[in-house]
Amino acid sequence: MAYAPTLEHQLDGSATGGDDCGVAVVVMAVDLATQGAARPTTEGVRRRMRVPSGATDTGDQERAVESFETAIETRGREPLRYQRMLGRPWSDAMGALADGRWLCLSLSYAVVNDTAPRLSGDKAFRGSHAVGALGLRSRAGVPQVRVFDPLADGRRPGIPDGPKWWDLALVKAACAAFAGPGRWTGGIVRASPRLAPRAQDSARQGASLEACAEAARSVLRRQRQAVALDTLEYLRRGGRI
Repeated sequence: MAYAPTLEHQLDGSATGGDDCGVAVVVMAVDLATQGAARPTTEGVRRRMRVPSGATDTGDQERAVESFETAIETRGREPLRYQRMLGRPWSDAMGALADGRWLCLSLSYAVVNDTAPRLSGDKAFRGSHAVGALGLRSRAGVPQVRVFDPLADGRRPGIPDGPKWWDLALVKAACAAFAGPGRWTGGIVRASPRLAPRAQDSARQGASLEACAEAARSVLRRQRQAVALDTLEYLRRGGRI
């Protein structure tokens, strides 16, 4: 079974909790991208966003996700990437979901409350909201999307607890109310590949000669070299320019 992050609740008692839907979605995105190896706190994500309080947007989400760029931060994986999508056709989202990628979705919660109040984490809220999405399925011929709503914390009776399967039609309608008919705004995050081991590390671990050689070749393929010259005079004298 493919890895899925645990739901991050935004209403955690912090001063920024009411505005932390996008922050919580990034927490889960990083969890997914590192396959559970790294899971930042909401406070840590806000620091990376450089937004200490208030609402956040897809640009802030992108900044936070892509700040995980060192092997220490990613727990041995390549730098994390966030593909920002602004008013894109819904077909882009479907392709990403079919590929098992994580979606950060911006949507209208009024549509959720008007259409499927049983799925709502706050029946009085009618503003813009951010949720995560991962996975597709069909039940009784109805396509559904697995939604990770930061408000779905079961804090009182009648509020869902944990990720839930929403009808695809509901997700599309809620996203369209935010981004325009047939469109969506948000981001796509994939599981980041593991970094190839260094040749010397492979050797210490008892790997074969061929495995050590491939580790070295992998590093060489990613290396780039730049040279800065104080003068072009000697290149000119040598006939190279």
